[in-house]
Amino acid sequence: MRIDPIQSDLSGPFRASATPRVRPAPGLEQTRDQVRRQVMAERGIDTLALYRLSSQDRIRAEIAVATETALRTRIAQRQGLAHTVDLRA
Repeated sequence: MRIDPIQSDLSGPFRASATPRVRPAPGLEQTRDQVRRQVMAERGIDTLALYRLSSQDRIRAEIAVATETALRTRIAQRQGLAHTVDLRA
């Protein structure tokens, strides 16, 4: 059982919920780092190359890498969930 604080509820400051907390997938941070390194390698960028860029180019490169990393991580999470959750039940 989970107890969630609610700011605008007339019945009290807390609400009990029967839904369990969802824990993050194990090793998710490690996976993100691996995906980030892979994206940077595919683009031919390393940490030293980032520091050599001008500030605007560095920001653009970081945003592009972060966007691609988030997309690939999200796809990997969905594929992992598809194998563990049976939606037919």
